[in-house]
Amino acid sequence: MKKLSLLLFLLIPFFSFSQNNLKDLVGNWSGKGKMLDKDINLSLSTTSMSNFQFLEIKIDEDPISARLSGSALLSFDTETNTYVVNWTEKIMGVSSEAFGKVELLGETINLVFNDDYRNFVCKFVFNSRENNWAFSYNQFSNNKKTVLIDAIFEKKK
Repeated sequence: MKKLSLLLFLLIPFFSFSQNNLKDLVGNWSGKGKMLDKDINLSLSTTSMSNFQFLEIKIDEDPISARLSGSALLSFDTETNTYVVNWTEKIMGVSSEAFGKVELLGETINLVFNDDYRNFVCKFVFNSRENNWAFSYNQFSNNKKTVLIDAIFEKKK
């Protein structure tokens, strides 16, 4: 039985987010931008777990306003061979949770959510020259795009 367990373990592919340049996102970041056209200050904290098998992302607004708090856990689904994400958020006092997929396109990370309740995309784009991340949170309804958040994150020193 132990030999079978070891064999099964060895047959499971080893997937790592670091293979997709997501390691640049790891760390603590501060951001400025707009939330529904109002100025917003944000913090972004990203942690890798289990040798980059999982990536945890936390976004929070400054404690004075505290209109936004979000958390994402990215992982690899070996059954579908896709990266997946579990997103939880609290915006303007309303909590919600969504499950989606992760699209990795060069220096861009898209967290894509489509369900009966809503369709939205959280997009991170790395600018290697400036060493910062552009972040946007876009909601789609009736073929209309609404930009909820648009911000730039700089690495905290």
